[in-house]
Amino acid sequence: RADAFASKYYAFGGPARFAEARFLHACDTITKVVKRRVVQVIDKQIDRVDASVARVSKDLNLTVSSSTSNNADSKDQRDLLYDGEDVAIENMSESIRRYALRSLRLANQHAAAHRLAKLWEMEYAHDPMLMTEELEERKRLFVQWDDEGCPGNSSDDAAGGGGGARPLPELIAEPADLLEKFCVLENNLYVGFDCEWHDSIKGVALLQLSTVTDSLLLDIPALTATKEGCDALKATVEKLFTKPKVLGIKHVIGFGCKDDIKRLRISPCVATTAKSHWFPQDQRCTFEDLRNLVRERNPQLSGKGGLHFGLSRACEMFLDKQLDKCEQCSDWLARPLSAEQREYAALDAWSCAAIGKKIYEGEGQVKAKEEDGVMVLTK
Repeated sequence: RADAFASKYYAFGGPARFAEARFLHACDTITKVVKRRVVQVIDKQIDRVDASVARVSKDLNLTVSSSTSNNADSKDQRDLLYDGEDVAIENMSESIRRYALRSLRLANQHAAAHRLAKLWEMEYAHDPMLMTEELEERKRLFVQWDDEGCPGNSSDDAAGGGGGARPLPELIAEPADLLEKFCVLENNLYVGFDCEWHDSIKGVALLQLSTVTDSLLLDIPALTATKEGCDALKATVEKLFTKPKVLGIKHVIGFGCKDDIKRLRISPCVATTAKSHWFPQDQRCTFEDLRNLVRERNPQLSGKGGLHFGLSRACEMFLDKQLDKCEQCSDWLARPLSAEQREYAALDAWSCAAIGKKIYEGEGQVKAKEEDGVMVLTK
């Protein structure tokens, strides 16, 4: 609402006030999300400040600072940090990054700060001991690629494993690679799916597909750029969502996936008619929503006072660990994607398959009790 209000009155208030409002709103939001440890929202706030600075700088013919002076405790850097005083428009992009890193340091969230500093090509000084402790704590709380039962754990391989973690999946951007690798999904009862988006494009930036043992990451912008790519998607993805049983797949499962389906349907396609689009455009689309499956098996989670949950909470219910959402709002059009992005994307789809499997195989009951009129989980 703040973005819409500021944009609506851009001409009335002027470019400088618009940039200041966007910057101050980002500072306020970052403070709140760091306190709540919902740090994935920081990426989106940074993107919005950058966009407002670019717009205002163009209108006012300003030169944006490209400095990346590195130590967050230096005097020059402190001068750029928001502390209640005005910040020059041309310094806002750097200043909001410094503000985010300082906020994370004060909250002892060094792992998140280090990830963002690396993404922004900035240095971040931290205590190695505290960093190690935080990373160990995150491993305890959040699902890891190489956890037992996850795709990266080689000990689950039929061959016996034992050779360390399996590598993260690479993006599939070539039609031939998609046709070759898609077979790992076939003859599996459960396939999970998820999508990542970017506000600058229609459709999806990434489609993730996973069984309980193997994950695929499909680079949709790259594949849909050619007729060959669209044909490969039609031969694989369309068949998955229309005739999964032909592939030996019984359940295709997403989570709160209504918007994912809409985005897939409007993704680009080198075709002349809607009928020839690589993703089904009508009611023939076959999939299940994991959120509904959980509620069907656990009626106490539905209705007024029911337990509100997202995919991360569902993982905590059924897999005893949360899903780390730090990469949720990162740049999904960036190429190459970081290892952290690929792990997050793969586990998103994998968790849908893993939880769906538990539910259908009789392990889908959640222990919960009512406290003050609200359902809460119990161990």
